[in-house]
Amino acid sequence: MVVKSDKIVQSKKDLEIILSRIKDLEKPKMELEQYSTPSFIAAKVVWTAYMRGDVENRVVADLGAGNGILSIACAVLGARKVFAVELDPDAIMVAKENYELIKKSYPSISEILFLQCDVRRLNIRVDTVIMNPPLGVKRRHADLPFLEKAFKISAKIYVIHQVESDSFYKKLARKNGFKCVLLDSFDFPLKMTMETHTKRIYRFKAGFWFFSALKAN
Repeated sequence: MVVKSDKIVQSKKDLEIILSRIKDLEKPKMELEQYSTPSFIAAKVVWTAYMRGDVENRVVADLGAGNGILSIACAVLGARKVFAVELDPDAIMVAKENYELIKKSYPSISEILFLQCDVRRLNIRVDTVIMNPPLGVKRRHADLPFLEKAFKISAKIYVIHQVESDSFYKKLARKNGFKCVLLDSFDFPLKMTMETHTKRIYRFKAGFWFFSALKAN
């Protein structure tokens, strides 16, 4: 796939530089496991989806959007429309501020619709879901409601999570009529943002998966 010269960004590195301007949540909520996605990981995941034809001119949903970094990446890369879905009103506010910040420099980026709601109540249909759901540290399988909703609203899903989830994700995919492949793995740095954190930066092995429906759903 050749990236045209009139695009906002020409490479994954360009996208990462743009996303590095996005601010984190000032007071992340422990119960919601609000860990910001670093710009280099957001760029890697969304650029991969873009190169596979699943972002540009597509309707995309970001479930559990947080500070909006994945949503904004999709908007920068020419999604037809982006739904940034987030339960926390404070996070929605930060995500909107980040969107307006990037839009000042790149006014042609795509529209983002910010939806404050529980993902279980979401009633939309999209081409692609790209998300970084809760890790499930405080509540086991906290990512399940996000995955279950994604299976219902899209045939193509990209998910960031702990790499140990691979076998569970593949079983879950088969159960829901999807196939699943681990596209890549990397060290995910978590900054010291909560009272329970004892290290300035904690790193864990993460990966991102691609789920695709075995037939139209």
